[in-house]
Amino acid sequence: MAQTIKIFDFLGAEARQRVSADKIRNEISDDKQVLLDFTDVTFISRSFADELCNIIQQTGALVLNMQPMVKNMYDTVRKGRQRQRERIDNDGDVVTFPNSQAFMSFLTSF
Repeated sequence: MAQTIKIFDFLGAEARQRVSADKIRNEISDDKQVLLDFTDVTFISRSFADELCNIIQQTGALVLNMQPMVKNMYDTVRKGRQRQRERIDNDGDVVTFPNSQAFMSFLTSF
């Protein structure tokens, strides 16, 4: 029999932090198929979606009942994790300041 975890019961309508995923991870049984039910969840942050991908990868959990906005964020993060990351050399100058006043002057000079 599968274990269903209702995300709303643990996090409410919005899952905004990576640490929120730990609450879900701690509820998962090792010996059951896990269903993550997103009924009534209206928002997940990119960082939560990234941790959710880790949970799914580690446990084989399935997601259910994602609203379009939630599913869009989850799919965006999931697809981004599949692409090879490119590092672009940044040859910009590093500027140092002797104090915060000099830094503020620099910021307001634009």
